[in-house]
Amino acid sequence: MPCAWTPTPRNILFARDVMTPTGRQIIVIADEHLGLGEAPLEARKQVPEFNLLDLRLGPDGTGVGKVASAADIAFNAKSGLVEVKDFSRRPARLIDVRAEKP
Repeated sequence: MPCAWTPTPRNILFARDVMTPTGRQIIVIADEHLGLGEAPLEARKQVPEFNLLDLRLGPDGTGVGKVASAADIAFNAKSGLVEVKDFSRRPARLIDVRAEKP
């Protein structure tokens, strides 16, 4: 039976995994639209656009991911990373994210 979902490759310009006092934060930056949570045909379009994916995982290894454009990012001087500005107010694009156990 053919697969109903085919991964769409994306160019990742930057990725960083940081341990924080509240768990773990993973930042991914791409130079094209990531298309998370969109209809499959729309998500497969290659649109040049800065996108930052900010995943935040709690101590139990579960969390959420949010996506922001260049206008919606901020520099966190404490971690030395750019991240989603006003993270708590932005809609989640990835829910029930779980870290794999080694």
